[in-house]
Amino acid sequence: MGLSLSPRCRSLDSIFHGEYEAATTAVLRKYLAPGAVFVELGANEGYFTVLASQLVGPQGIVIAIEPRSRLQSVITANLEANNCRNVRVGKAVVSSKTQKVSLALASAIEQWLQFAVQTHEVSSSKGGSPELHPW
Repeated sequence: MGLSLSPRCRSLDSIFHGEYEAATTAVLRKYLAPGAVFVELGANEGYFTVLASQLVGPQGIVIAIEPRSRLQSVITANLEANNCRNVRVGKAVVSSKTQKVSLALASAIEQWLQFAVQTHEVSSSKGGSPELHPW
């Protein structure tokens, strides 16, 4: 699997195990089967999105939700690089309540252990669904 990851995702776990977050990856490999549906809330660069896409196969569906605008193109590039055609990507925040909240997101200039956090005000509509791009 070829992925474009930020420096903070290239952890020692990745180096020693050959994959990012080996324990979580193992759980997905154990439980996701061809034809399954997988929803990822907070898709980040799309590592688990791509992995799930491969595991559920062409009969399965993956829905990747990521609120950060700057990561939409990264996720899309990773999906294209890995020939993932069973994925829908939504730019949204998911909540169980209808209310305005403050969402702290790391800035575009992330460094290994330094995060400049900006607060963004977002709203979530109860019963509403995010706009998903058709694949």
